[in-house]
Amino acid sequence: MAELTDSLTVFADYTMDLLMDQTFMDSLGIQRVSYGDVDKVDVVPLICVEPSSKPRAFNGVPRRTEVNFEVYVLIYYGTLAGTQSTRRDTDVIAEAVETRLHSDPQCGGLVISSLVTDMTSGVANKGGALIRATRLTWTGKSQIQLPMAGV
Repeated sequence: MAELTDSLTVFADYTMDLLMDQTFMDSLGIQRVSYGDVDKVDVVPLICVEPSSKPRAFNGVPRRTEVNFEVYVLIYYGTLAGTQSTRRDTDVIAEAVETRLHSDPQCGGLVISSLVTDMTSGVANKGGALIRATRLTWTGKSQIQLPMAGV
């Protein structure tokens, strides 16, 4: 089991690895999982893992900090043609991704807890094309003891 991390990059990499499982991708027809958002959507469905923020605060004993991670998981499905079916198909993928993210609450020991806190559906302008999209806000909570001065 891994140790608790205070790295947003490590949390995002874990998210990538979880979503890049070939059986999972094949079951939903996901074409690609990318680190970071894209300017143009060239394949769909496409998932982008976009690290967002890492606030830190003191937590108890001297130099122990609580670290919170926020990562956006962006799901791009297709153009707005056939809006009802495209919207439903996007929702199905988004909920499957949410279930997948919730499958390991401690992310292999990297965090104390994790949770998808929001799912927002909408449209994104990518390379001049309007694409059906859903954004999941994926959060993790960790804690780390920072080094003491002179120790």
